[in-house]
Amino acid sequence: MKAILFTTLVFIATSSLAQTSADSLAWKSPSTLVERLLECVSSEPGQPKQWNSFKALCATDARIAVLLQRPGKPPVLRTFSVEEFVQTMSKNNAPFQEKQLNVQIDAFNGMATVWQPYELIAGNERRTGVNTYQLFSDGTRWYVHSLLWTEGELP
Repeated sequence: MKAILFTTLVFIATSSLAQTSADSLAWKSPSTLVERLLECVSSEPGQPKQWNSFKALCATDARIAVLLQRPGKPPVLRTFSVEEFVQTMSKNNAPFQEKQLNVQIDAFNGMATVWQPYELIAGNERRTGVNTYQLFSDGTRWYVHSLLWTEGELP
């Protein structure tokens, strides 16, 4: 029994340390956090996305939403918990690279709003859009509180 408990504790500690060391730089500032998020959702062909790291960068009650643009119809907002988002995106694990084109960050007193135009490249397909984040700091690190994005032609 003690061996099982010890093995379990070592596994949990090792998993936590590995995740912390991989993402601890991202937690330092709003700009490094949103750059790391793009790395987590992007992947090369045959490589998995970094969903555990993505989840670690988000608050436990974070919300993720997409404003879907439909030609000739009103936009539709789809909202997810972090776990729902990861499950939905994992169903279609198609490789793509999402690259930040620019970033504007307004921060005050442990809160930050980030406006991040991006380009998404999937094979020969290229799309653009904007991510907008609400972030907060607990005094030791930054978290994603919410993410809303939409795709469309950038000005």
